[in-house]
Amino acid sequence: MGYARTTDGATDPDHGSGPTDVAIGAKWRFLHAEHFALALIPEISLPVGDGKPEEEISSGSNLWGAGLTLAATASFDRLAIGAALSRSWVTGKDQDRGDARGSIGADLALGWQATEMVQPEIELHYARDLNAGDTEDAWVMTTTAGVLVSTDYGRFGAGVDQAIAGKDAERTTTVLLQWVKGF
Repeated sequence: MGYARTTDGATDPDHGSGPTDVAIGAKWRFLHAEHFALALIPEISLPVGDGKPEEEISSGSNLWGAGLTLAATASFDRLAIGAALSRSWVTGKDQDRGDARGSIGADLALGWQATEMVQPEIELHYARDLNAGDTEDAWVMTTTAGVLVSTDYGRFGAGVDQAIAGKDAERTTTVLLQWVKGF
């Protein structure tokens, strides 16, 4: 569960805050070699965000969703390189979701294992909303800088995500926090 506080002077409304939608997923690493791994990551999105776009920038979609990601990781000594392709779908009645039909995405990541526990990382993200009818698709490209810390309790991550280009998309700066626990 997350919380977002967003400001974008180019839109009206120009700000918003509230809880974000929650994504729950699982990672199945179906190929694992010495320096390379491939994984599938199915997930569902729970609409717990505020979903009030008429009053302020919404912190959530207010729609249920599902997604599937194919992720590849290569590691060489302390260097880790990652890439992912993703597709998501939104569900709901047409009057609730409008023209929204989901999105596609691509990610590249580069990390360096500074110590046994700490890995600074930079990432480049591309996402395109898929719409039905005559609505033109929106897209955004962002970059993220952050750090991952591995402990006995899981992997914790913190970073800052900044939009660097886009069309019909909010150009915001977002603070990201994550906790990943393997079973």
